[in-house]
Amino acid sequence: MRISLEKFLAKKSAQLLRRREWKFIVPRENENLIARFLRDDFLQIFHDDRETFFYRNFYFDTADFRLLKLHRTGRRNRVKIRVRAYENGKIKKFLECKKKIAPREILKLRREIASDFDFKKIADEKFVAENLQNLKISPTEISSKMEIFYARKNFVSRDFRARISFDFDICAKCEKGERELLENFFVLEIKSEKFPKKIIQFLAHNLKIRATRISKYCVAACALNEDLSKTRWRKIFKKYRI
Repeated sequence: MRISLEKFLAKKSAQLLRRREWKFIVPRENENLIARFLRDDFLQIFHDDRETFFYRNFYFDTADFRLLKLHRTGRRNRVKIRVRAYENGKIKKFLECKKKIAPREILKLRREIASDFDFKKIADEKFVAENLQNLKISPTEISSKMEIFYARKNFVSRDFRARISFDFDICAKCEKGERELLENFFVLEIKSEKFPKKIIQFLAHNLKIRATRISKYCVAACALNEDLSKTRWRKIFKKYRI
């Protein structure tokens, strides 16, 4: 079963701006198996009869990657600042601030911005400044550090209280170069108000896949910047040959 993007967006509760998150790295060969398992409880989102959406994210950080380093140390109340462009049909852009408020719990603040938004004006954004203030970082210190683009398939639960996405063909680009990440794998993300027992048990029992702590931005930045420590994600770099 499917649901149109327009009907999905009309359900404000489905946006899950405050939610818990689980991430899994899954071999591409298991994509159809998992999609079939989701059919009973989830609807696949489509737009113009297409089920694949294209995302382009621009991540902001200080010159010395202080936001990344706070993530690496496991700091609670850390933030991630990005501009996200949805590239299906008419391009829409959002300025987003993702804040870690508890283990696995995320609060996302966002607002739509113009397609020609000047990244240099991010320091003028009030909610960006407020969330950086507690980290003793001035918004004038951050700039666009990394571009990550990928394809995504989206699913929403029939009660609109959970979402699942498959992210694949993930590529990262910065001034140091360009890199494909997790070739032959996809990142499965669960966003839910409560513990998603059924899908987590299916992944663990049927595919022997368990949740992992991964940040596309942090892994990409470490892969493309040799001076950044990979210690927190060393198992991911080794297992998936990044």
